[in-house]
Amino acid sequence: MKLNPVILLFLIIITAFGCNNQTTEVYTNYYRAVNGSDTADLKLSTIGNHFYGQYEIRKNWYTYRTGNIEGKIMGDTLIGDFYYRPFSGGVKKRMPFALLKRNDVLHVGNGLISSYMGVPFFVPSVPITYDSAEFVLVKVEKELLDSIFTK
Repeated sequence: MKLNPVILLFLIIITAFGCNNQTTEVYTNYYRAVNGSDTADLKLSTIGNHFYGQYEIRKNWYTYRTGNIEGKIMGDTLIGDFYYRPFSGGVKKRMPFALLKRNDVLHVGNGLISSYMGVPFFVPSVPITYDSAEFVLVKVEKELLDSIFTK
């Protein structure tokens, strides 16, 4: 019985990828930032070079924006999107989101935001700044934010 070379190649590829038992662990951390009467809370999970989580901003003690974040990790920078519903309700919105990790502290980035076909993004020719961040998130214990981020 002679096997077709295409079928043989297909079986080899399937076997090679099927035997890959590599598991990537998910790491979850909790962060909080306080700036006067404004507070930001973040539940951040990382897996490989991707991140996702929940982010909530409260201005003057009421919820201003709450939603989900997701994106990619590039070195010490996390760049992605923040999907939220405005406090007044309405249509779900999307906003570019950037964090710079310095030790166990995350600085929320500010940059020039543009939009193309309704998708907002940071303008590549203008650098994202982290020094004048509105929020500097520090790692906190999970129990502190359990009431905010429930499963």
